[in-house]
Amino acid sequence: MAIAAGGRGRRAAAQRLATAVAIAATWAGAAVAQSHFGALVQEIVDRDRLAVHPAGQYTLEQASSYDRRATPLGAPSSFANADTANFLRSRYYAGQREYVMLEDSGPGVLTRWWMTGSGATDGEIRVYVDGAATPALSGTMQDLISGSDVQFGSELSFQSRPGVDSGHNLYAPIPYSQSVLVVYRGTVRDFPGWNPPVYYNINYRKYAAAGSVASYTPADPPAHSQAVAATNQALANPGVWGDVTGTYAVSGQALGAGQSLVHQLTGGGAIRRLAVKVDGPDQADALRNTYVELVFDGQRTVQVPVGQFFGNGASGGSQAINPFTDFYRRASADGALTAYWTMPYQNGAEVRLVNRGAASVLVDLEVDRGQWQWDANSMHFHADYRSEAQIATRGGDGTTDWTTLNVRGRGVYVGDTLSVRNRAAAWWGEGDEKVYVDYLDASGAGSGVRPDHIGTGSEDYYGYAWSHPETFSRPFIAQPIGAGNLDAGVSVNSRVRSLDAIPFNEALKFDMELWHWASTSVDVGGATYWYGVPGARSLEVAADLGADYRRALDLAAERIPDASGDGHWQYLSSSHANLSSPQAQTAPLVYGAVGDAGHAGYGGGQNGHNLAAISDDLLFVDGGLNGTVQGKPGYHELAFHPAGDVSGGGFAGQAALPYVAARWTAGPSSAGVANIAGSIRNFITAGDSVDFHIFVDGVERFSASGAGGVLPESAFDFDATLAAGSVVDFVLGNGPARDLFGDESWLRAMIFTDHEPFLPVEGDLDGDNRLSVADWTRFREHFGGDFASLSARAAHGLGDLNGDLRSDVDDFALFKEAYIAAHGAAAFVRLLSVPEPGAASVWLVGGGLGALVRWSRGRCGKPPGQRRVARIHSCGGTSTIG
Repeated sequence: MAIAAGGRGRRAAAQRLATAVAIAATWAGAAVAQSHFGALVQEIVDRDRLAVHPAGQYTLEQASSYDRRATPLGAPSSFANADTANFLRSRYYAGQREYVMLEDSGPGVLTRWWMTGSGATDGEIRVYVDGAATPALSGTMQDLISGSDVQFGSELSFQSRPGVDSGHNLYAPIPYSQSVLVVYRGTVRDFPGWNPPVYYNINYRKYAAAGSVASYTPADPPAHSQAVAATNQALANPGVWGDVTGTYAVSGQALGAGQSLVHQLTGGGAIRRLAVKVDGPDQADALRNTYVELVFDGQRTVQVPVGQFFGNGASGGSQAINPFTDFYRRASADGALTAYWTMPYQNGAEVRLVNRGAASVLVDLEVDRGQWQWDANSMHFHADYRSEAQIATRGGDGTTDWTTLNVRGRGVYVGDTLSVRNRAAAWWGEGDEKVYVDYLDASGAGSGVRPDHIGTGSEDYYGYAWSHPETFSRPFIAQPIGAGNLDAGVSVNSRVRSLDAIPFNEALKFDMELWHWASTSVDVGGATYWYGVPGARSLEVAADLGADYRRALDLAAERIPDASGDGHWQYLSSSHANLSSPQAQTAPLVYGAVGDAGHAGYGGGQNGHNLAAISDDLLFVDGGLNGTVQGKPGYHELAFHPAGDVSGGGFAGQAALPYVAARWTAGPSSAGVANIAGSIRNFITAGDSVDFHIFVDGVERFSASGAGGVLPESAFDFDATLAAGSVVDFVLGNGPARDLFGDESWLRAMIFTDHEPFLPVEGDLDGDNRLSVADWTRFREHFGGDFASLSARAAHGLGDLNGDLRSDVDDFALFKEAYIAAHGAAAFVRLLSVPEPGAASVWLVGGGLGALVRWSRGRCGKPPGQRRVARIHSCGGTSTIG
């Protein structure tokens, strides 16, 4: 059984591995070839491999020295920061004390190793493989994972800042068939009761099948020296991987505000190089407002600002370009931006540059295309971007877990770029990465309380240490600008992955703690890169309770717009626990101003309840009752505050007892799968109690209660299916001990939904990426239907081709146009003779259909209301400028 120093521990790792075994058992491929050191070294530079899902062959785990007190967002120890020297255990071996960093049963491979330690670089690292008495690999931190040991080469072993104490990195693979034991023999500050001051993060693969790998031996590097040298050469001089069968190039194309340059690729293949240059009156503005959009087989998978997509990040001061080179991307000082990700597609793709700014820009675009053999494990390339400005930080403590990516489906996570605009002369990056992999259970609820990967600091995740502002650029990590590390300014950090890429089968969520040493504000932007099988998609923030109210700055409003813009928040009081039930007596609550130095944040509520104030620096006193705030809110938390003697029997729904709730009503853009995540905590006085419940369209999905002076932080994270108008209620009320007089409860609630536009193959209703007789059959079955209660994706599957949530003559015209374009006019005539499935289609194949055919003859383009505006058509064909 594996023992991991990071993640949710042995149980979660075992569950993930069991899932991998089950998937591997059904994998359609042949027996997996055994991996050895040489093959793994070659795999490091095989970009095509990242675009093929491993199909259960292995999982990616992490061990680290993270503070073991760290718990989910909201608890007092959420952001525990004592991340040094937290080893699994120590032992005396051969007369010396050894500290165990990782102990795991095989088969597996160590894939990425980062360490640092103040004055501890002369301690010895040892890797024992398969229970051997002598280590297969040993050396000091400086020698082994800092580039001094030439056996792995300078691109696989290096320091972020050579010559001084900084981040030490090793990307050479260390496979083990039966077991591995990784230890540190400290020789610095190794006094009784004092562990070595060592920080570490180790990523490792766990394989499902015995015999998957051949164990590492000291003879491997010299035996595979040619492979090591070739891999180092490829990493040092990145270029196109694989064949190139064609290149598209355009230079100096002017794009006015709202215009697009579109390049279409037909048939199967893969993009192997994408190069862009953008010039405008303000280049930084042009990089922010010109977007890369990629559509593969009808699914838009990328819609990201150019600067963020290529890893340039935020522009710092007068510097628009932050030059750097890693194995997948390059930003050159002359403004040329290049990506080398392999991007496969089965039937077709589109590359778009879209000017979303007010000023005109000039763009260059080059696209190299190569061959690709699509199979069941092939994946599309995805990139996502999220940003947030003016996040108020809590000096000397964590602020929030900031979600950069939330995915549903099967895929592989391959990297990210984090941009931070700092406004204080203090370090912003003590926060740890928290990665949740396949963490939802069968009911859609988060199955664990700890992330699967948790690290020791933002700079550690990005391969450096001690917040050093010096720039660096290595094959898998980069800091092209670090001016904002210890002073006001911008910093950009990147990490991309190869052997340490994270496969997932159902879901992945990536959070980065925001942990600043100063009370200030920061702007944060996160670009993420991943591959997904067709249909995998990311969820976007549709609603964020505290942030939405913070933007509105008006707690007295009955309705506050949510982040998506077409839903809203409101506060209600009720005499019934379930606000969505027929028995509920609800009324809007009226609240006071945001609490600050001039406002107590104590407005008049109804039924004895009151909302106090939002979070951040806008703290409040509780109406002069106690004179101080109980507890301290975190960013994006909103405070519930009962203002009066609210007492009576428990939360079972007694009519005499009022409750308070935050209600979110979903807008049309939020229909479909949603993820509801956050936490509730309460600082209640001794003897009091409180209950908290979440209802989705009247059905309870979560509950928590507390008594005896505190409701410990309770984190919630679950999926639900929403329609336009769906209601989510976050309800707070008395527990059995009653009397919430004068207590505060802090609620953080975020709702992620699928906002990605649905861009299928024209006329493809059954989702198989082709237009066939089966699609025609489905169209006839549902012709004339009203789909107002369905999501856009579901409505399209029943025949709504123009996005008006019904199937009518406009949709028929679009279907006919698409079918003739794909198969020819004669094929469409033959299609009309296909036996109809039911009475609803009798009209279609009789006179009604003939009338439709005659009505639609000669129509050109798409009818008003067609939602896929990103496709640019004209009567004579496809236009490249829109």
